[in-house]
Amino acid sequence: MLTEEKIKEIQKLLRKGVPEGELKNQLTEQGYTNEDIEEIFISRTYDVRGWLLVAAILILFFGLYLFITNSGRYLVAIAFSGFLFYEYYKLQQKAQKSD
Repeated sequence: MLTEEKIKEIQKLLRKGVPEGELKNQLTEQGYTNEDIEEIFISRTYDVRGWLLVAAILILFFGLYLFITNSGRYLVAIAFSGFLFYEYYKLQQKAQKSD
């Protein structure tokens, strides 16, 4: 079992730029179990689907505004909005598969 002090030491080393694999090897050599090691190196994934959807809608409205006012470059904004909608759709599908 890893102590809080050891966990803080490892996190400090990670912030300094020591590779994760090197730290895992050191902990394995020191006799820690794989479960203890994986407990420290939990990969965090963040759900950004909501932000993608909001950004896509706002950029779409901006592109439509540019189109209505004939300000030019509206296709860039609408295309970028479409790309964000596409990324949102892909993340939505991935989330449904994992459930």
